[in-house]
Amino acid sequence: MNPPDLVFIVQDKIAQYPGKSKVLTLKHPRSGQNCLYVWNSTSGVNRLYEIQRVSEKHRSWFLGTKIKSDGGAYLCTPINPLFLVLSSLREQPIQNRFTNLYGLLANDPNLASIFDKDDEWKRKLNSICDSK
Repeated sequence: MNPPDLVFIVQDKIAQYPGKSKVLTLKHPRSGQNCLYVWNSTSGVNRLYEIQRVSEKHRSWFLGTKIKSDGGAYLCTPINPLFLVLSSLREQPIQNRFTNLYGLLANDPNLASIFDKDDEWKRKLNSICDSK
């Protein structure tokens, strides 16, 4: 059985260094549904990309010598990880709005791993919430 042919549109950094990328399941900041993201660490720069499926009814792909009748593609677009923290803050009960970062991220190990690997995002938290 052959693996399915998928079309991904990604930045060169992700395609050139696939070993530096990791696929994560995180809650979407708007809907709260589980979605796929790519965490990429290339050249000391850490980026998070959301994987979105784009499809139209009347489209096909030529893949080598095959024609793929499903013309859908997966698009990896950059997203600021702080948006994911906002959704976690929104889920907090009103009486527990004051919490520390580790308490907030304790329920989501994938999101916690992003902030553990990059101190830059911890510093940027001041732009969306008060800190002491």
